[in-house]
Amino acid sequence: MKKKYITVETSRDRSGNELPVKIFWNDGRIFPIKKIIYKCNSVDNEYDGIRYTVQIENNQRDIYLDDDGQWYVEARRRFCG
Repeated sequence: MKKKYITVETSRDRSGNELPVKIFWNDGRIFPIKKIIYKCNSVDNEYDGIRYTVQIENNQRDIYLDDDGQWYVEARRRFCG
């Protein structure tokens, strides 16, 4: 997986867990996170850290918090035709 690092605004719940609230894309766009759908750790080293499946607008997207505290998404490949 190729990582693309992003800036994420977070909050903490009563248990001290860090929760993503907004994503700041590198081109200046800001995406509020409507809902955290799922949170899990990799059991087979498929990715680094914690994966959050979140709802942004009407889409689901996976964002990741690595062991160094940096947020990233999987970089999408662009295909030329």
